[in-house]
Amino acid sequence: MEMESIQRLTKDLKAAAVKLTDHEARFLVDYYYIAQEDRKRSNNQVLSLEKNQEPNAVVGWLASQAETLEGQVKRALDAYTDGHVMGAWMRQIVGIGPVISAGLLAHIDITKAPTAGHIWRYAGLDPTSRWAGKKGAEDFVAEHGINVELASQMFGMNEETIKRMATNDKGKITETSFTKALKRRPWNSSLKTLCWKVGQSFMKFSGRDDCYYGKIYKERKAYEVARNERGDNKELAASLLPKFKKSTDAYGYLKSGVLPPAQIDARARRYAVKLFLSHLHGAWYEAHYGTKPPLPYPIAHLGHAHFIPSPV
Repeated sequence: MEMESIQRLTKDLKAAAVKLTDHEARFLVDYYYIAQEDRKRSNNQVLSLEKNQEPNAVVGWLASQAETLEGQVKRALDAYTDGHVMGAWMRQIVGIGPVISAGLLAHIDITKAPTAGHIWRYAGLDPTSRWAGKKGAEDFVAEHGINVELASQMFGMNEETIKRMATNDKGKITETSFTKALKRRPWNSSLKTLCWKVGQSFMKFSGRDDCYYGKIYKERKAYEVARNERGDNKELAASLLPKFKKSTDAYGYLKSGVLPPAQIDARARRYAVKLFLSHLHGAWYEAHYGTKPPLPYPIAHLGHAHFIPSPV
């Protein structure tokens, strides 16, 4: 059987990639990571077959095709970022490649994000935003009925957002439509996953001198480790203890009044990611509106003076 190779990205296709819609770019970002996992699985299968001295030509061909497709999608997304106002800015950030850049640019709408906090919330990085879930939504409505103000306080959701999601086709809010609105995630799960990948990338490149956000990650981790060892997380650890089995390592850490190392590392990565998103918002806002964005709330209203400038 003759096996044809995947068509290479031609100049015409590359030109078309510059004009991808955000919806198409989001699809390609998701597809890239699917192709990446396919390539990894195929390569692992080849190694296993070689170890057992079994035929692996077809599986090897499949691995090669998956790798080619992965590369072609990456080039298409790189071309997409070329046509974006923030493409050049993103290219200067060590740890942010064309796929992550394309995903961020395709998911975020600067016209709907007057502050960096709006991006944090949309990406699931706002600790005040809590997902009610199916049971939580049903229990809330059974006990409190249609109470937008209380739901906003309990789940950290904007009242207008709740009203908009809960309004049905007839322009009314019923218990059914209100429950359905509370069941929805208050963040974009694909963007949240992408931001997790951003944090992983900053951690991976943190040993490089030119990785600004990698340094931020390391500094924040040192700070979080010191707080943890000092006992500042004792109350939080006690509240989390019932959620873990006694046989886990995490339970042992929590019982002793400290957070597990994995949680400390995750906190440091999230801090670096949120700072990066703040800088991205600032540069994007200025490029779009021709003026600097509003100062962060803690600085503008609470008298905080610690402002970390963008490296770009």
